[in-house]
Amino acid sequence: AANNLIVFISHPLFDFEGKYLGYIGGSLYLKEKNILNELLEQHYYKGGSYLYVVSSNKRILYHPEPARIGNVIANNSVIDAVVSGEMGTSTVINSLSKPMLAGYAPVTLSNWGIVAQRPLKSTLSSLDTLTIEVVKQTIPMALVTFIFIGLFAHFIARPLKRLADNANTLDDPSSLEKLKNVKSWYFESQKLKLAMLREVALLQAQIGVLRHDSQTDPLTDTHNRRSLNGLLNQLTLKQTPFAILEIDIDFFKRVNDTFGHDKGDETLVSLTNIIKKLSRRDDIVSRIGGEEFVLVLPNENSQSAFKIAERLRKTVESTEMDTIGNITISIGIATWPVHSTDIAQVYKCADKALYHAKEHGRNQCVVADIS
Repeated sequence: AANNLIVFISHPLFDFEGKYLGYIGGSLYLKEKNILNELLEQHYYKGGSYLYVVSSNKRILYHPEPARIGNVIANNSVIDAVVSGEMGTSTVINSLSKPMLAGYAPVTLSNWGIVAQRPLKSTLSSLDTLTIEVVKQTIPMALVTFIFIGLFAHFIARPLKRLADNANTLDDPSSLEKLKNVKSWYFESQKLKLAMLREVALLQAQIGVLRHDSQTDPLTDTHNRRSLNGLLNQLTLKQTPFAILEIDIDFFKRVNDTFGHDKGDETLVSLTNIIKKLSRRDDIVSRIGGEEFVLVLPNENSQSAFKIAERLRKTVESTEMDTIGNITISIGIATWPVHSTDIAQVYKCADKALYHAKEHGRNQCVVADIS
């Protein structure tokens, strides 16, 4: 008649010999203040989270809302699971149609189930707050890390960049010295630097050989016409006056026809050696044709150039060469800028003087007329 909802708890009693003496029991008035309330209400509830207890027949034994105590809950997957002895977590919709996160576990001794529920929004809100705090804490460290990585990458890349810049100018004679000055402070860049130094040294040696070959007559090892023109252009740019001695061996065809081309080549080499021996350090010796040579005398005029030419002519005339004996030479002389300010015209003047020497008996030196 009192319509009270109670839970009766009992336990049998036995003496020391195992004889049954009776039992002890107690009742929990579920809708009144009881030990269950005192135990579960000690938990701190915040943000809409709460606990409730259900019996094995799905009846609510404890709930923060007293009006719900005693209700039997049907069609609830969480309650179905916990009264079956399972434990775990799940997302559910509560009686107020709010999405909740639920955690549940059975109490095996009494076949009860305990369910803890928290609003999904509150849970995610705390995660958002936690995420923001994590970001705030990590941003300074991330910035420091990025700065450190950037500086470290800069110091790593700097020697590589300098090596790459030097790789674009390997034909520059100074590139070898520039490579040596690159500070390769770590193993890989040092290995790359050493490999580049070896390749640059080899490349420059090959370039030097090619440059020498392109500017040198292979038989006499004197300047060829291309090299001679470049050197004359330099003299004109510096406004340095010079004399051109155009030298030709008299009757050289007879040497080749009589003694063969090998002896002819030996004659050309012998004449080259005589010219070089009588030349000064700044004089330019060049072979511009078969038996035709040019001797350039910087800072000499027609008179002084004629004296040098005569000394050369007489030395050649008096030098006996193997097999062929003596040869003679004819020399045409012109000067820059007296005869002309155009190098090509100075050549022509010297050529005319040489032709005049050939026409008037050979074995003589002739200074070109000034027109």
